[in-house]
Amino acid sequence: MKPDVKLAGVPQTMLWTLYHRAAESMRPDTLLKDEAAEQIYRQIDFSFLHHFGPPDGSIAARACLFDAIVSQWLAQHPNGTVVELGCGLETQNARLDNGQAQWLLVDLPESLAWRQRLVTDHARCRHIAQDCLSLEWMEQIDPDGALMVTVQGLLMYFSQQQVRGLLTAILERFPRVELVFDVIPPWISLWTTSPLGFWKTPFYKVPPMPWGVVPTEVESLLSQWCARPVAVHVQPIRSIRPDVSPWLWLDNMPFLQDQWPAVVHVPAQNRVAG
Repeated sequence: MKPDVKLAGVPQTMLWTLYHRAAESMRPDTLLKDEAAEQIYRQIDFSFLHHFGPPDGSIAARACLFDAIVSQWLAQHPNGTVVELGCGLETQNARLDNGQAQWLLVDLPESLAWRQRLVTDHARCRHIAQDCLSLEWMEQIDPDGALMVTVQGLLMYFSQQQVRGLLTAILERFPRVELVFDVIPPWISLWTTSPLGFWKTPFYKVPPMPWGVVPTEVESLLSQWCARPVAVHVQPIRSIRPDVSPWLWLDNMPFLQDQWPAVVHVPAQNRVAG
């Protein structure tokens, strides 16, 4: 019998993102092969299409950008440690694992309990059932080791004060860390926090996303928070399926080109104190 996954609020978004990755992976012309996501998707008793609507390619595009950055890092640091904050049902370690790297997956106890029920992670993958904002997970990581921290689809659900505390703690504690996270622009944040909210479908209201930032302003914001220059690479998240993307109108308005959701990569050289 398939498990009936009952989640609400932010934890339920792990079903949303799983659905998009699995749907892309099952296409004959897929640009993101994710067999683990397909397997989990088929296990769950949940009306994905009814609840979330048809996949639009944006979440799969985000996964592709994260994969490219982490893959490049693993090629340079095959024995390093990858930390996934707010891992949910993300299956990146199954897509990218090289047989040597250590993976540390951090999420709320409720979310991690569902992951442990649905996902078979390899032996080098450890789980930490904690709120990533507590920072206690940092105690289990060698501060001098090669480290990649990914924060995918999470920061927008925090306040700016919480985001600042988390990112500056990571950047200051780990001298060799590389960091990759995604951001949404302020207009999406305002939409989700408005009185009516953002209804993805008549049956699914996107949880409020308090933190939005113009992607081109992330570098100056991080530099301000860290009180030193912090260089970043920003890549807009454009759907890998333009025929079904809800955001194509942004392409036709040059003055809105910095209003896409984006992936932000903070390279390791930023750890040298200035």
